[in-house]
Amino acid sequence: MDPCKSDPGGLDPGKDLPLMANTCDIMVKHFILDLIVDLDKKSFDGIILLFTEPSKKRKDELDDVAMATADNIGEKMQRNTCDNVGTSESISQKPFYFVLDACDLTITATEEIVLHHQTKQCCDGHSATKDSAVSSEQTFDQNRSHLLEDILRYDGYNYKARNERLWECKDLPGKPLNFSVEPWCVRLWKNGIYNVRDFPPVVRIFYQTHSKGTSVTWAHDQDDNLCVFTQGAWINNRALFPCQEPPVAMSTWQANISTPTEYIVLMSGDEEAVTKILDDGYTSYRYHVNVVSPSSTLTIAIGKWTGVSVVTEQQSSSVSGDLNSQSQAPQDCEHSDKWPCRVNRYDQPIIPCRIFAPKSLIQKTVNEFGPWLPKYLQASFDLLGPHPFCRLDLLLVPRCFASMGLASPSIIFLSESLLSGDQSMSIRLAHEISHSWFGLIIGARDWTEEWLSEGFATYMEESIHAKAKKWSPKQQKAYCDLRSILRYRSLVAELENTEEELQTLRPSGEATVGSESQDGQIHYVKNGLNEDKWFIQVHYIKGYFLLRYLANLVGQSHFDGLIKKYVLRYHCQQVLSQQLFSLFFEAFPHLCDQGITKETIYSDWLDNPGMPKDLNPDEFTHSNWLVDEVNIECKTWVEIERKNRCKKSPRKKMKSFEDQHEKLCADQIQLLLEMILEWEAMSVQTLQQLDSVYGVSHGNAEIRHRWCELLVKHRYRARYSDVKQFLLQDQAMGVYLYGELILSEKPTERRLAEACFKTVSREMDRGCYNTVFEMLYGAKHRS
Repeated sequence: MDPCKSDPGGLDPGKDLPLMANTCDIMVKHFILDLIVDLDKKSFDGIILLFTEPSKKRKDELDDVAMATADNIGEKMQRNTCDNVGTSESISQKPFYFVLDACDLTITATEEIVLHHQTKQCCDGHSATKDSAVSSEQTFDQNRSHLLEDILRYDGYNYKARNERLWECKDLPGKPLNFSVEPWCVRLWKNGIYNVRDFPPVVRIFYQTHSKGTSVTWAHDQDDNLCVFTQGAWINNRALFPCQEPPVAMSTWQANISTPTEYIVLMSGDEEAVTKILDDGYTSYRYHVNVVSPSSTLTIAIGKWTGVSVVTEQQSSSVSGDLNSQSQAPQDCEHSDKWPCRVNRYDQPIIPCRIFAPKSLIQKTVNEFGPWLPKYLQASFDLLGPHPFCRLDLLLVPRCFASMGLASPSIIFLSESLLSGDQSMSIRLAHEISHSWFGLIIGARDWTEEWLSEGFATYMEESIHAKAKKWSPKQQKAYCDLRSILRYRSLVAELENTEEELQTLRPSGEATVGSESQDGQIHYVKNGLNEDKWFIQVHYIKGYFLLRYLANLVGQSHFDGLIKKYVLRYHCQQVLSQQLFSLFFEAFPHLCDQGITKETIYSDWLDNPGMPKDLNPDEFTHSNWLVDEVNIECKTWVEIERKNRCKKSPRKKMKSFEDQHEKLCADQIQLLLEMILEWEAMSVQTLQQLDSVYGVSHGNAEIRHRWCELLVKHRYRARYSDVKQFLLQDQAMGVYLYGELILSEKPTERRLAEACFKTVSREMDRGCYNTVFEMLYGAKHRS
């Protein structure tokens, strides 16, 4: 069955991501991965063990059914909207299906794990007697839920004991289950089982990933060593393991990854891996996570990385970070489970950090990020409280990485494009660190509301950077206003060239798309497979300006306090925009008297495309000396260009020429180049002088991108080597530059684009590849 064809809600199979898992019936509470890496086949081979229980909704319905009389049972079942609920006496007699999101996987077998009294004895560390072994032959269906509760329980805050109990279940005997594999899911069922209450609570799936499965990227790093990593694919992790993708599905997990000994396995685990050298030339890496999180946040990277530990400053009042100590128990958290919550743990040290990169780039990576990492961690600690996770790894990923950065629990991927040499793009690290709070420990319940993650991270990066730099409020405002001008210009360009449905921050409105799937109804993420969305920054920039607008309404210090309150209330939860604004107006009810309500904000900022009417760019230029310096420089270059076009004007010596200009910071140079890009014409001599004064051809990636745009726009072909180098080395950012070359409609520029694309096409990210292919050859030839 093609799930896309059975959807009643208008799913576009080319753009929308189906969510098939029936989370309204059954929820995964914990899972275990035990996988072996096959480098020759570029695949993972092994098992996943899933510990499940009926959803809260189904538990309540089943409790009602259990308390009802026999006559009432039939009446309730006729009214029930979900055929999967009820008893074996249900008239429909349809089997209960456990549905998991999956694609590009070869599933060879599925089993139920036999839970019995001996299971509990083994997991509790007791040896089984002969009598208990005899009784263990009988499966106690009535007690399975109690046994599972015993296995999943938290012993105070002894998470280690819980993990050991769960791990012991990995090798328990199993019985075959029926399964079928469909394009977007795998369905499991057991003959004679008609409701979730009777379905086996623990199942094991044997499977193998495909080399072309898009949840992971197989590539060669900058030292030409094979590596593999997850990079936040559109389909998330469903091509790495069968899982429940809807954001409401949150669980803990454990993983054991075995790889050739010369390789290192990095994962988003709570602690550094426990490693074990095996007899066959392999080493196993064992990770775990004790904080519930969506399956999409599990991250893995395997390669011949070189690692360096970073010395971080610690709080003077810090104590041991042992999470197994009950004295370290979290206080006043609103979530009920006893997770190892760190959000209000001011007595703990700032987390330990490591930096990983290919050997040839490790020193450059450390020089770029090492000085700022402890400063950003301290600043985020001061602004938001203790880091939500126990540790942090940074990894410089291959050039095919389709983004500038990607944050996951305990690990951040960074693009080589951020290695500016002058640390001028280090603020991107602040952005990724802030995702630990916004996007990870607090997630969006509806994935189309990405602004709750990206808007917050973009907003917080400047506060973190300013605090790390120890700027005064006046310095911080000037710098933020300068960057706001750059963002506003980007937003204007994006809104002019982006279809309207991709311009709204809350496409679903008051409805919640992608929260849960029910039998006979497929939910999906709107534009979840739309590759055009990958390169759009609207949810970053528009979300940033919305938060800045709110801060201006109530004052910076009051808004900072609200953000802390937001973190404390909603950490370890999935939220919607409504919850944020309910909290906002709960704290600032006087705004309603000024005509500012939730409804007006929804209409102006969230639910409609286009530029918000309350966004005024003039406020960013008022009394800003950084912007004034750029405007003065731009006028100077206008005069220089005029003189260069006058043949009688003598050429000045370069040294005295350079002395005439201001020393601009990287963001000022970026703004200057954007202003110069608006010129209709520009002489070669002015371009040469521009590079001589500011060194733009060797600047950071943002500056070099705009330099390359100038070269293409004004046909300075003698320097097209700069364009070629950018397209080969800065692949994620280069997509826009391909567009500039092709839009020129000149043979020379097209040949350059085709030659560069041919060189890197085998290693490009699939989304980047498809986008550039379409630019060059048209969608109908797209591979």
